Amino acid sequence: MLQLRKSHPMNAEEREHLVRTWIEHHRRRREQGEPPEDTFWSWEKLDDAVRRQPDLAWELILQILETDQSSVTLENLAAGHLEDLFVRHGDSYIERIENQAECDSTFNLLLGGVWKNAMSDDVWNGVRKIRGEIW
Repeated sequence: MLQLRKSHPMNAEEREHLVRTWIEHHRRRREQGEPPEDTFWSWEKLDDAVRRQPDLAWELILQILETDQSSVTLENLAAGHLEDLFVRHGDSYIERIENQAECDSTFNLLLGGVWKNAMSDDVWNGVRKIRGEIW
């Protein structure tokens, strides 16, 4: 199992494994109607990164998006880990969010599935200002 600790950063192979397993987890969850136990660790690891290592979470979210743009992935990233990252750390990420949305149309599309939740008004207004179509 992958450990997300600052003292042991993930190497490229570990990141790729996490990304692919996260995508598989959500695809199978959609097909089966419930989260598969054998891949749930990938959701937990990304959730932990959102809370404890936001830079790593940001990179993993972008890598997931680059790897797969299916509706299952977009829906689960937007209303899940990306939204949670904005809630917890959005004030320090708003500039990155804006820059990414300007240069990456897929990321801008992803923002259309993010909702305010508990994010600050400043972050939410920034997201609303830059995102394209709401879905």
